[in-house]
Parts: sequence; structure tokens; C-alpha cells
Amino acid sequence: MREDKYEFEVGEKGQEGLDILDVMFNANTKQHILAAGIRPGMHVLDIGCGRGAMSVWLAEQGGNKGSVIAIDNNENQIKATIELMKSKSLSWLKFRVLSAYDINKLTESFDLAYCRFILHHINNPTKVIEQVFQILPKGGIFIAEEGIVSAAFSYPKVKAWGGERTDHRFPLEKEGEDRDGNFGMKLLHQMKQVGFDIQFAGLYQPLLYTKQQKQLLAGPAREGYKHYALSHGISDEEWQIQAKELDDLIANPAGCIGFYQSCLVIGKK
Repeated sequence: MREDKYEFEVGEKGQEGLDILDVMFNANTKQHILAAGIRPGMHVLDIGCGRGAMSVWLAEQGGNKGSVIAIDNNENQIKATIELMKSKSLSWLKFRVLSAYDINKLTESFDLAYCRFILHHINNPTKVIEQVFQILPKGGIFIAEEGIVSAAFSYPKVKAWGGERTDHRFPLEKEGEDRDGNFGMKLLHQMKQVGFDIQFAGLYQPLLYTKQQKQLLAGPAREGYKHYALSHGISDEEWQIQAKELDDLIANPAGCIGFYQSCLVIGKK
């Protein structure tokens, strides 16, 4: 079985390109977490915390009578996130370097577990869902959100966004090799199969149409997509052509970019 490998570079400053996810998805995600019943005093596990924006928000919802353990398997990411959070006075928020496969090693108890855009980077996401089910008490809540990258599009069409993300790259009935960018299609089914009682499920797809929104695909995010493209067989020359097309789309006032679609599922044990 192929070893899990995160597809994007994480330097000493963490993966800076993750900011685009916070901008485009946080408002929708927070709305559903509130509806799921997060409240003061809750003990929360944040799986794959990234740069920590949602970790902080979760800690603010739980207050100092609760707790948040935020984990990420990359030491650089955790160090960068701790540095970013120095100004926050949230002593009940703790960050740890830990794989999603190892959450059963945590000794704390949790009322709610949350993860977003993590399972599709894991070779065996169902194993993680099973472990979440095991560590939660009766009535515990699991909120997961996963992408459907084949739903991404751009108009006018450009090769750098949406065109190469097709279904055949993500087989529907296979786990154990490579990442599954369409795991959002399977999320509800896998949570139900593990034993969760589904409380809510829905799809959300942000549209980048203003220049400011489209610019989110430049800078650190662009470097992440470049690394991904080059590691999947696209030559540097081809990437330069695609990047120029994407820049033209960003500059086009009538151009729009359909970001990855996400499937958000709330389950109760």
C-alpha cells in the first residue's frame, strides 16, 4: 500500500495557500456547526487544523469551560500555527502534531469532532471515520466536510482550473492508493456505514467572480497548485502557459471561477 503523502508543500511558515479555504468556506461551515449544536463547555477535536482559523473559532464557541485539541500531522504547520496564534488568549486551545490515523491515542474525551478537506488527502479515510466514531461518546457529534474537485470549473475555460480534474482520476470504489479529490461524493455513505446517524447533509460551491476573490488564486495558493501540477507530470513550460491563461481569467471582469464543491455532513453517534 502506498504511504500517505500530502500533495502540497508545507514550509516553515506552514501552508500559506490555505487562506483561500478560510475566505471561501468559513462562513458556510460556521453556520452549520452552530446549527449542529456547538455550545459553551464543549470539548472539541479539530482534525487537520491547518493555519488554525477554525480552531480559534471553535475555541471561542466552547469558551474557557470547554477545550479544543487541534491536530495536524505536519510539524511545520503546527509550529507556524502556534506562532500565528500567539496573540490569542485562548489557554483552552492546544495544538499537537498527530496523524488523523492516531486519534485513538488521545486521552482526552470529546463531545464534537470536526474536520474539513482532510480525508481526501488520506489513503484510507474510512479508517479515520471509524476511529472518530470510536472515540466519541453516545450522542457525540461528527462534522466533516470534503471536496468534489471534479465539480470545479472556470469560464472562459482555462486548463489551469477545472479542466484536468475529471472523474476517471478518482475511482468511486477504491481506497488505499493516492488521494481521492472526490471523496465528498462518498462522505455521507461512509459515515452512515460506520454507524453515524446523519443529522444533515448538503453541498456548497463558492463562486469567485470579483477581482479580489479571483486574486486568491495568486500568491501562495498559486505556488501550491504549481507544485501539485509539476508533481503530476505537467512540464514547467506547460505550467507557465496555464498560469498565464489563469492570470488572464483573473483580470477579465466577466470571468468567473467555480471553486471546489464541498459536501458537508453532520452525524451523531
